Amino acid sequence: MDTMNDTQPNILLTLFMKEKATEASVRRALTEASKARDVAFSDMKKSQAAHVLAVSKHEMLQTELRQRTMAVMLIHDAWKKVHWRIPLT
Repeated sequence: MDTMNDTQPNILLTLFMKEKATEASVRRALTEASKARDVAFSDMKKSQAAHVLAVSKHEMLQTELRQRTMAVMLIHDAWKKVHWRIPLT
């Protein structure tokens, strides 16, 4: 009976140590996963900002293109009107 009492605390201590080691392992894994998630989130935000900037630049270029197209059309129309009024010799 004495032997059983001596081993029971050892078994409990071993079980306790395994449990603590498992908790530490899980905590490390969660911390690493949290860091990876934070890095991925940061990368996503940077990518979104770059995308918004690219879309804004695209829209600005489209507006500029429309304005230039309109200017060319006005110049062309004016040239056609002048060309029809002045006879070529």
